[in-house]
Amino acid sequence: MIVTLNGKTPKIHPDAFIAPNATIIGDVEVEAGANIWFGAQIRGDNGSIHIGARASIQDNVVIHVAPGGKTIIESDVLVGHGAVVHGCTLKKGCFIGINSVVLDNAVVGEKAMVAALSLVLHNCEIPARHVAVGAPAQVKKEISGESLRVVELGPVLYAENSQIYREQGIGLPGQAEQI
Repeated sequence: MIVTLNGKTPKIHPDAFIAPNATIIGDVEVEAGANIWFGAQIRGDNGSIHIGARASIQDNVVIHVAPGGKTIIESDVLVGHGAVVHGCTLKKGCFIGINSVVLDNAVVGEKAMVAALSLVLHNCEIPARHVAVGAPAQVKKEISGESLRVVELGPVLYAENSQIYREQGIGLPGQAEQI
């Protein structure tokens, strides 16, 4: 469902994939090739949310923002199932693991990985190409080898998967609704 709120209609590129039961409200921009999966909730009611090209927002992800704030998700980011992203910046190509939480003013660097079930606290910064683990998340090591390959391939695989859905008529963006 794509919903206009307070005069702000989500801007969704026609090449983006939006699952039929995803909800996108208000001041949200979704770039080309981004894929928003089943049950995702993206609520730009308090501030703006930007989702970059080819970003993958997986099932049951919640993206929100504090009043007057911004949530910025750059291109080629993968946000895993059930994660919560709130008022932060996710730099190009980073990977947010399943059921992780990234809080206000945190920054996850380019091609960095936040492991599953981790909590990135307010104002925390995860350096580029490093993995952070735990609650609160602690930077453990630089990413290389197979872990870096997972970070890089995730968005590519989800972009391919979204094309399969679109080819079968599933997930084409609908009309905005007034509430």
